[in-house]
Amino acid sequence: MCETSSIKVTAVRAVIDAQIAVTTAGRHDLLPEIRTLRRLYKNAPVQPEALHQVREAALAVMERLRAS
Repeated sequence: MCETSSIKVTAVRAVIDAQIAVTTAGRHDLLPEIRTLRRLYKNAPVQPEALHQVREAALAVMERLRAS
């Protein structure tokens, strides 16, 4: 698997984990942000930096969820 593919898998997994955490916590106010992240990784150019940004944004959602 090339590096870009593994980065994309990591970004996708982070978004899925964030979506599961948001749904489980009942924080439906964060679902629009999750949808935006899903669109971003689907439309992200095959550039590691763009995929890293998607991953970091998903982790930020999870961090906000933990803080609340």
